[in-house]
Amino acid sequence: MDNMIIKSKERDGHDQALQKFFTRLRKYHMCLNPKKCTFGVTSGKLLRYIISLQGIEVDLLKIKAMQEILPPKIKKEIQEFLGRL
Repeated sequence: MDNMIIKSKERDGHDQALQKFFTRLRKYHMCLNPKKCTFGVTSGKLLRYIISLQGIEVDLLKIKAMQEILPPKIKKEIQEFLGRL
């Protein structure tokens, strides 16, 4: 399983949320990749979105990439464009 977030409204309750999460991982014999783990952050990128204290926002780099795509002219290009969306 990829891309898990453990979130809490208050920083004080975060330790409890992590403990509950790790208990479930052990229960179902799941492991984490330490190279991909980050703890104690208040914002970051996940699934092409920016997650922060302000909420969930679209990654501006993804918007820019979509704006720079040339308009499709033939059926194949339209299909490719729709696939990217």
